[in-house]
Amino acid sequence: MDFIAKLLGSILNVLYGICGNFGIAIILFTIIIKLCLLPLNIKQQKSIKNMAKVQPKLLALQEKYKDNQELYAQEVMKFQKEENFNPFTGCLIALIQIPIILGMFYIVSKPLTYMVKMEPEQIQTIKQELQIEDTSGMYSYDEIEIIKRSDKVDIDLDFVGINLGDIPAKNPSNYALLIIPILSVVITVLSLIITKRMNDSFNKDNPQYQETQKSMNMLNYVLPVMSGYIAYQVPLGLGLYWLFSNLVQTAISVGMMIYFNNEEKKEIRSINPLASLNDIKLLPFILIVFLFIVAVINIVCTFSLGLFLVIAS
Repeated sequence: MDFIAKLLGSILNVLYGICGNFGIAIILFTIIIKLCLLPLNIKQQKSIKNMAKVQPKLLALQEKYKDNQELYAQEVMKFQKEENFNPFTGCLIALIQIPIILGMFYIVSKPLTYMVKMEPEQIQTIKQELQIEDTSGMYSYDEIEIIKRSDKVDIDLDFVGINLGDIPAKNPSNYALLIIPILSVVITVLSLIITKRMNDSFNKDNPQYQETQKSMNMLNYVLPVMSGYIAYQVPLGLGLYWLFSNLVQTAISVGMMIYFNNEEKKEIRSINPLASLNDIKLLPFILIVFLFIVAVINIVCTFSLGLFLVIAS
């Protein structure tokens, strides 16, 4: 994990050197990461769609070989090979994002170590000069305190008037720090709604999927709460990454939903030319999602411009 954090920290440091703002650097970093993961995202959605198509055949195999599990497993593997279908493709992107999120936590918690690449001895010396209590472990934020109090470190953690080194849980009276946790909850809810819409459209004729979704309903309530709670408990820099990661992912999901719906329309039109009229139902939903994403970006940009004008005056 240390290697991944240093690698990601080097990329973030380059972006910070270009734009001079830690928050903007995190946003640019998020966009770059998401663009790099885009091919896997597309592959994941294709895998979900393919799984919906082959599900009836898999159910038929399950019924046919219900008394012989060994033969059933062999037939499933043979079927997957013939169809060029891998059920674990959808898990890959989730597994890749875990070390990225952990790496970002390391970077935001210890930017001097992973971004600036400052030697531990130098960090220790500055801590002694500033009389900062020495703490260690995963949840140590000594380096953030150094950046706030020392003029020897040139990292600006300010973003639209919010210090990205601050932790909302430690400053409950500062309501401005709640903006990122609240937006994290909202964007997570929106992302889950879009994902459900996509999966529903791919699996509308799959009864097994409908049963699975009933058991997944609780997760739709838990994930947004967890997202907001984590953003509330960690430095806001990590919350900002998580917020924009979900925001960009939502935009990508909307784009893929439009693309796959268009692909499906082409297939349906070849059978029933009038079937495309049903797609009109999706237009209001897509428009609302698009306007919401634009509104969030507009709020951030307006806030940044207002802050800049105040400082300039």
